[in-house]
Amino acid sequence: MKTAIRMFSLCLLLYINTVTVYSQTDNELPAPRFKYGIATLSGKITGDIPDSMKTVSLDLLLNKPFFDYTINQIPVKEDGTFTFSTPVFAVGSCVIRSSVFEGNVYIIPGEETRLEINFDKNGAKQIITSNSLNLTAADAMNIGLVFRDILSNNPANDNYSMPIEEYSKYVVDYTEKAMVKLQGYAELSANAKQILSYEIKTFLLHMLYLGYEDNMQMRYNYKYRDQAKDERVNFVPQKPSIEYYSILKHLDLNDSRYLYASYLQIAIGELLKNKVLNIPPIEGLTIDEWLVKAKEPLHIITGANPGFFCNVLIASMYAAQLDAMKPLSEIQKKDIDTYFTDKSFAEVLFSRDEEIVRMLNSQAGNKKLVKNETPAVAKEDIMNAIVAKYKGKVVVVDFWATWCGPCLAAMKRTEAIKSEYADKDVVFVYITNPSSVRKTWEEKIPQIGGEHFYLTDETWDYILEQYDFSGIPTYLVFDKEGKLKRKSVSFMGVEKMREWIEELF
Repeated sequence: MKTAIRMFSLCLLLYINTVTVYSQTDNELPAPRFKYGIATLSGKITGDIPDSMKTVSLDLLLNKPFFDYTINQIPVKEDGTFTFSTPVFAVGSCVIRSSVFEGNVYIIPGEETRLEINFDKNGAKQIITSNSLNLTAADAMNIGLVFRDILSNNPANDNYSMPIEEYSKYVVDYTEKAMVKLQGYAELSANAKQILSYEIKTFLLHMLYLGYEDNMQMRYNYKYRDQAKDERVNFVPQKPSIEYYSILKHLDLNDSRYLYASYLQIAIGELLKNKVLNIPPIEGLTIDEWLVKAKEPLHIITGANPGFFCNVLIASMYAAQLDAMKPLSEIQKKDIDTYFTDKSFAEVLFSRDEEIVRMLNSQAGNKKLVKNETPAVAKEDIMNAIVAKYKGKVVVVDFWATWCGPCLAAMKRTEAIKSEYADKDVVFVYITNPSSVRKTWEEKIPQIGGEHFYLTDETWDYILEQYDFSGIPTYLVFDKEGKLKRKSVSFMGVEKMREWIEELF
């Protein structure tokens, strides 16, 4: 599911309208500067905008190094101007979705990135983009489409017994062919092709390089797709040895240009979870102690000098701790300050730590939390039993998971609306399943507040089928009599949520 959600940020919808683009001259893609600061995206929508395309906001999915991505809504003023500013380390990869523009832009600390959208009298768009990366408007609109084109339409493969040595050659060959194919897209500038090369390689790192067992299992399932599951042999793919992962050196992960890749954090997360590489968690260790324990996997992944990639791993592990609402200890802060010679790494972690501490202090004692037992009824009656518990109140049900970035981002955006209805007949119910590690769930829910349920996989799957959805976050809104009135797969936005609640009073 996480892969599907992240793919949303890369595989943009097809572009239909006629567009004229104005661009700057291509330059060699610069390595990102290790700088932490405010990055700004601003622009203006002007001209004869068709009624069907007028909008009051832009939806922006932001990927920042080390941390999970966030979803932001940028208001568009009456005069068509919009501005969005956020702290970023090195570079922020943004996906914008709206009726007037859909595409990828990159924002840089200390810079203002401009996006100008003008409609002529025939409804055709003229788009101008600008910042120091020298990407074109055509780049912005086509990066996601090219990514999808390169990685889709692969023929089905049912060779589930491919030896690991052969698979290694297959993966390297697949990567090299993808890089060659990328060069054939004339609509992309040289800089965009380089950015996309890192995007593709981080995606393949997760899906192919780290996915031998999963790929063999999928091939087996495909070969026997017409056979009932209970008739299949219990197939167990071979487990790669740690030496297999020396294939990762082919990707040259010490190249700092990987910071341009929005998929980088997903790939790092999978590396850290890999049981064969067995990279130790940093929590409870000093950085020097961690480096000793991680020496073998780091050497396997990058060679003799882990360098930049080692720093990214360390920063990402501390960032994951902070995302779990666990502030840095004084020992950790001293260790971070001492270890990172480039202080921008420490700066981004310390800034996030201060933010987490402020959030914890402001939320302490203010949120009512109820951890509910699952009703003792058949799975077919679970939702009715949950909603009936709050009869006489509007019930907003949020299906989420602790690992789901869009879920957590939406929760932050709904803080104000929850406070607004705190003393009214509205209840916010949060439902998850064992894909959220229970310990992590128990640590996170005090910061969320509301009514919480932790369902079994069987019950969760039944509810997804019952209400016809498969992705999260998903929201169900019930009236005071317990009747389902609204449903949204993905966050509907604060204003729409408020509207749906108000119409039930």
